[in-house]
Amino acid sequence: MKIVIQIFLFSFLSIIILMSFGNGPALRNHDKTGSPLSDGKCFDCHSAGKYGVSLDIKMYDKDSVVSEYVPGHSYKFKYRVKHVGNPAKYGFQTVFLDSTNTSVGKFDSILSGFQITTLNNVDYVEHSSARPLEFMNFYWKAPEESVGDITIYFGGIAANGNGGNSGDGGAVTSLVITPKNTSANRSVLIADELFTIKTNPVNNFLILDYQDNSIESKGRIFSNTGQIISSFGIDPNQTEISINAGDFKPGLYIVQIVSGNKYLSKKFIKI
Repeated sequence: MKIVIQIFLFSFLSIIILMSFGNGPALRNHDKTGSPLSDGKCFDCHSAGKYGVSLDIKMYDKDSVVSEYVPGHSYKFKYRVKHVGNPAKYGFQTVFLDSTNTSVGKFDSILSGFQITTLNNVDYVEHSSARPLEFMNFYWKAPEESVGDITIYFGGIAANGNGGNSGDGGAVTSLVITPKNTSANRSVLIADELFTIKTNPVNNFLILDYQDNSIESKGRIFSNTGQIISSFGIDPNQTEISINAGDFKPGLYIVQIVSGNKYLSKKFIKI
């Protein structure tokens, strides 16, 4: 009798967990994309391997498929859960991460049936209810400054719609997009020679050592999604710059110095 009760409780809990993912894993504090932040993969539950699921991600600049991003530009993304057979429903979850596993860019034009969910300061796009079609499309705006390579992780399932996780199929995949070699991105290399960050991670004050005071310069600080959160002037008679960062929320930021036609950028972490 005890064994029967345990089996019943396990089955009941499994169904509850599965049903909770019907409105998005991140909404229930789960990353199922296969990213470094994942606590598992979508096919850990939907593991029967039915429907021969494979996943596809494409990034479009207008009508052309591209693999490079220009800072500040918007791109259309098309996701597909490819399969064989006739599944009844589909599930999606995706996340965009830089090399520090911080979410980057900004999602836009999310279709009905999908949602943006923030989990542990990381943004996910995922289904808000089980989807009848195998496609997910949305627009994404690249961060205002290059953050290097960005990896897009995607977990997807094809389900038979029987209310359980038997007879389903799932997969994960990833796509790496790289910054386009523009003059704005090359300025990151120039920045290594002209200024350094003396405090990183940052507690209360961001301290910079700036070696180019030949012309008037100014500075800006961006969030990891490309929003300007602070601006500051630069005294040409000083090589050390101190910026009060005490009110910044913990996370990844970009400090940029505009000097003539040069845009010099570096990343720092606020703790």
